[in-house]
Amino acid sequence: MENMGKRFAKWKRMVRQQKGKLYIMRVCISMLLGWHKYSKQ
Repeated sequence: MENMGKRFAKWKRMVRQQKGKLYIMRVCISMLLGWHKYSKQ
């Protein structure tokens, strides 16, 4: 039963890391797509 807890904690940590990576990618993509708005000054 304890092994399941360790496995669940590891899975949870991996999911959190993936969420962080996805967030960073989303921010970068939105900045790249919206860049032309700010470059025309």
